[in-house]
Amino acid sequence: MDKQLEFHLDEPGHLLVVLQLAYQANSKILATSVNTIVLCAAETLRIKQVEERFWALRSSVICSFNQLLDLKDLNTGVHSTRLAEWGMRVGQELGLLEEQLQNLEVAALLHDIGKVGIPDAILRKPGKLDAEEYALMKSEEGLRKSV
Repeated sequence: MDKQLEFHLDEPGHLLVVLQLAYQANSKILATSVNTIVLCAAETLRIKQVEERFWALRSSVICSFNQLLDLKDLNTGVHSTRLAEWGMRVGQELGLLEEQLQNLEVAALLHDIGKVGIPDAILRKPGKLDAEEYALMKSEEGLRKSV
């Protein structure tokens, strides 16, 4: 088959026809490829925009919960923020990936979220908790999971 192709390409007129046919075929392939690339790029851009909106919403929800903790008990909110800052420093020193650092920050910021469901009288009680109050404080873990 290569010899037949070589034979035809030896004649200048045939070579020109072959080159024109190859160019036309490649032009159609190129146009199709460009269209496919443009469609993929548009879809990728749309996905990127949705991801950005998701992360912005996630961040807003986390900040809202952290502010809720601040409203409930300023010391708890400050404690959570400080814990998140230290956790991020330690995580960076350990070489955690960006996603792991983000998860660590969220966990630190929201680790006391269950306190939202505990009455202030119990949270701020200066003395020892009675059995019922202690049981309610222990249920904070369940509250945290439900939130």
